[in-house]
Amino acid sequence: MTVFSRPDPGYPDVQRLSFHDLTPLRAFYGPLVEPPRDAFGFYVWYVLGARTAPPRRDAAVAALKHIPAFTPDSIWKAPRAKLQAAVALVGPFEERMRAILAGVEVFRYHRDLDDRVRGPLRGARRAARLLEPLDRAGAHWMLLAAGEHPIVPHHAGVARVLERLDVVPAAVGALAEHLAARALSPLAADLSQLKTTFHCLVHHSTVTCTPSDPHCRVCPLALRCPQGR
Repeated sequence: MTVFSRPDPGYPDVQRLSFHDLTPLRAFYGPLVEPPRDAFGFYVWYVLGARTAPPRRDAAVAALKHIPAFTPDSIWKAPRAKLQAAVALVGPFEERMRAILAGVEVFRYHRDLDDRVRGPLRGARRAARLLEPLDRAGAHWMLLAAGEHPIVPHHAGVARVLERLDVVPAAVGALAEHLAARALSPLAADLSQLKTTFHCLVHHSTVTCTPSDPHCRVCPLALRCPQGR
């Protein structure tokens, strides 16, 4: 069953995307490093990736694994100087360190959190809400990537890309994200396709279709994009 925001007859209509519609985008980037498939690994990966470039996020993840410190207990026991040096690879680290350590406390207290995220959707949503530093986009994405739930995450970057492509009408905030999720809802019939496509769209919104000064000259979707043309 496809799980996404309930349709509202008062909302504007959107195009429904298929997996093949975004083949040029996937071919352009090639295989991307997928998010971790466990809840805690995803949480750290997402916190490190906020407001930074994917290569810097991946470098910080690799540095944590090298310590090694990529489980709640190993991060709790690791020397703070080593943790700070790894997290600093993505930029200013104080806020990220606080978020990571807050997540460590939650996962150490709720030892079954990963199982709950993989369990029934209602309980998985409640489990994700325990992670207060995780925003709505991150919580939805965790349910998809680590929980294997057929839910289309709401994401501002993905909404921006689909609006520029004229797949969804112009909107702002939560409405824009809701419309983008509706456009991607057919992909939820195949979890693998949804995961791959959503991750690719997020990556595209971060490195090419940026909020300001997008790199339209190299974008593989420029010919079908009104702004790109």
